[in-house]
Amino acid sequence: MTKAPAAKFGEYIQQIPTRDQNEKAAVPIEHFRYATAHALRMVDYMIDLGKRAEFYEKGFRRHQKGMSMLAFFQLVAAFERLLKELAALCVDEVAPLCTDDRLNRFSIRGADAAPHVRDQTVGRALCESQLWHDVNEVNLRFKDVLQLVKPNPTHKTPPEFKLFDENAKGSVRAERKSLLVIFQLRHTIAHNLGTLTRSDGGKLQRLVSRKLDSPKELDIDRLHVYYLQRFLSPLGEEINQLISDRLGLVLTEFHADAPTLIDHQGRATELSKLFRTSFTISGFSAHP
Repeated sequence: MTKAPAAKFGEYIQQIPTRDQNEKAAVPIEHFRYATAHALRMVDYMIDLGKRAEFYEKGFRRHQKGMSMLAFFQLVAAFERLLKELAALCVDEVAPLCTDDRLNRFSIRGADAAPHVRDQTVGRALCESQLWHDVNEVNLRFKDVLQLVKPNPTHKTPPEFKLFDENAKGSVRAERKSLLVIFQLRHTIAHNLGTLTRSDGGKLQRLVSRKLDSPKELDIDRLHVYYLQRFLSPLGEEINQLISDRLGLVLTEFHADAPTLIDHQGRATELSKLFRTSFTISGFSAHP
C-alpha cells in the first residue's frame, strides 16, 4: 500500500460532500420511518452475522455494544430531524400569511440564512439553524407557530398548542420524563463518546431519581435500541398527525380572514402528501 501524506487524507475527506448520494426523502414522516427501521436492522444484521461466522467473542461483544450505541444515537437523531422538518413545513405555510410575532422565537444569522436562498424556503432557513433536543424549547416554538388567534368553538381546540403535554392522558406525548432522559443520553453519546461524565450523571440522576456512579461507560445493547424504537416510532406518528391537524386549523383561520390569499383546496392536497395523512382546510379535506 502506497503511503500518502497526512494532508492528502484530509483532501479525501473534503471530497465526501461531492459524492453522489440518494435523494433525501421529501416527506418528513417517511424519512423518519426509514431511519428508525434502518437503525434496528443495522444492529440485527451484526447479530445475525455473529451467528453465521466465527468470531472472537470478547471483541465481537465490544463492537456489538458500539453498534448499539450508534443505532441509539441514530434513532434520536431521526426524531430530532422529524421535529425540525415538521416545524419547517409549518413555518413555510404560515410565514407568508402572518403579521403577528409567531416567528419571533426563531433567530438566524446572515451566514446561516445564506445557504437557504437557493432553497427558497424560510422554514428551512429558520429551523435548520436551531437545535431540536430541548423539550421545553421545542414546545414553545410549535406553540408560537401554531397559535390560533380566534379559536373555533366547534372544534373545542385550545388556543395554546402544546406538542409535548404531561396532561395528555393515554398519549405517548405525555412521556416528557422519558424524552428528557433520551435527549440527555444522546448528549452523552454525541459529546462524550458514551462516557457518562459526572456532569451528565448529575443531570440524569435527577431525572431518574436514582443515584448514579460516574464517570462510567454507558451500557447500551440491542434491547435498548428496540425499546427506543418502540417508544419513538409511535411518538413520531402521533405528533405528525397532531401537527397536521393543528396546522389545518391555523390555515383555516387565515383563510377565513383572507380567502384570496390561500388556495385552500390546493394547499390541502399538497399538505396531505407532505404529512401522509388527510388534511383539512376550511372544510375541504384531501387525502394522500
